[in-house]
Parts: sequence; structure tokens; C-alpha cells
Amino acid sequence: HNQNLLAAYTDAYPALPLIINDRANITIDQITTEAHTRKNTGNLDLAVIDYLQLVTAAQTDTPRQEQVAYISRNIKILAKELKIPTVTACQLNRGPATLNRPPALTDLRESGAIEQDADTVILLHHETDPTGQPTGYITLIIAKNRAGKTGQLQLPWRAYQQRIG
Repeated sequence: HNQNLLAAYTDAYPALPLIINDRANITIDQITTEAHTRKNTGNLDLAVIDYLQLVTAAQTDTPRQEQVAYISRNIKILAKELKIPTVTACQLNRGPATLNRPPALTDLRESGAIEQDADTVILLHHETDPTGQPTGYITLIIAKNRAGKTGQLQLPWRAYQQRIG
């Protein structure tokens, strides 16, 4: 099904190429090398990493927290060097789910460096009714924004499409 959606996208938007690299165990160094290569050929305007905790550091003998900090810092450097926006999805700790509360910056998993390096952090919170059932809304919590305001925005959540808004 996803292959059909990707094919439909490439047919509908031939001038907006979508390149997906889904190699397992990709390192931040491999991502950096590929991004520089694509930028040099004129084929990179945006990089999306889904998700940071799946990226591997070259030095796996260091504690995971240090690895995540290294990866986070290198994503920041990559965005600045190539002058492109970089969107990176990150996993959160289980605190918000187990305590039934909206997520906060401190819930970013495995490293405070993610919070430090990010220019903008948007956290997602699924709204539920008192019985715990989804309300059909999701709150975007703009927890950090170096270029503007922070705050919250509630939008419709279309779960069957994995779509917000």
C-alpha cells in the first residue's frame, strides 16, 4: 500500500523528487556523506530523519547518551553547513503516557543534547476524553522556538490517514 502511495506522489509531483533511504543501521556519518553528495548535485532542499534514536554513532563503545548527543550535534552542523531545514523525529520517555499528561522538553529520550541543539521542538499530544478514548484532536506543543513564539495549537487528527489538520 505504501509503495502505491509513493508511486502516486512521484507521478503527481515529478518536479519535487522524494528520495528515501531506509537502510538499517545507518550512521550519522553516512547520512552526512549522502546529504553532502545530494546537495552538491542540487538534489537536497530538506532532510528528514525518522527517527534520531535509530541512527547509529560511529563509536558504539561510548554510552548511548553520548552517542545521541554526538548524533544530535552532527545533525545541527549538517543543517547549518548545507543551509537546509532538517526535521528530526525523536522518541520520548514513557512519562507522559504513564502519567496521562502532555509531554515536555524534559521527556526527550536519551539526551538533553537534543533539547539543546534543536532550534524548534514540537511535541505531539493526543487528546483523550475522561474515559481515555481519543477525541479526534491532537495538540501540537511548541515547546521551544528560537525564531518565534512557543505555545499550543489543537488540530484535528485523522488517524486513518495518519494526518494532522
